[in-house]
Amino acid sequence: MEYTPISSLLQKFKNILAPNDSEREAFVKAVKEVCGFSITKKEVLCRNGIFHLKASPVCKSEIFLRKHDIVRAVKEMCGPNAPSDIR
Repeated sequence: MEYTPISSLLQKFKNILAPNDSEREAFVKAVKEVCGFSITKKEVLCRNGIFHLKASPVCKSEIFLRKHDIVRAVKEMCGPNAPSDIR
């Protein structure tokens, strides 16, 4: 019996994105465009149509001040089903 390495069996799953990964990337890009600073995808969670932030308080304050512009930019990138709130 010949064994196949597990890496070759799992190759097709290598490029599959995690759920909500595209929305998180769009959120990070929108924050960069609207606010002028960068955050990482690790600082953003997306659950039940809401973005949850784990960034510093200064970043959160700036993002909340420009919340509507950021959500609008995310909806332009991802479509109408993109998350529509930030907490």
